[in-house]
Amino acid sequence: PADSEEMIVGDVRRIMPSQIPTHDVLAAGFPCQDFSNVGTKHGLDGARGSLFYELVRLIAGCRPRALLLENVRGLLTQPELMRTVVSQLS
Repeated sequence: PADSEEMIVGDVRRIMPSQIPTHDVLAAGFPCQDFSNVGTKHGLDGARGSLFYELVRLIAGCRPRALLLENVRGLLTQPELMRTVVSQLS
């Protein structure tokens, strides 16, 4: 980062939207193990999968104009889960 910027590092559950600099595009990912075809398939109820809701919290607080989210193909193979993700981001 440039000298005038701070890098935010730490537990996402403790980061507040006010700590994040204003931005137009948010690029992010959330842990994939609970969504992977070879993973636990706990979905959003899993310890790692539930971190998606922390991302939703930060998005709601920061209100970027656009999102670029990354995860595994397994997320797309679970229609109900995908509907929940899209609904939470709407």
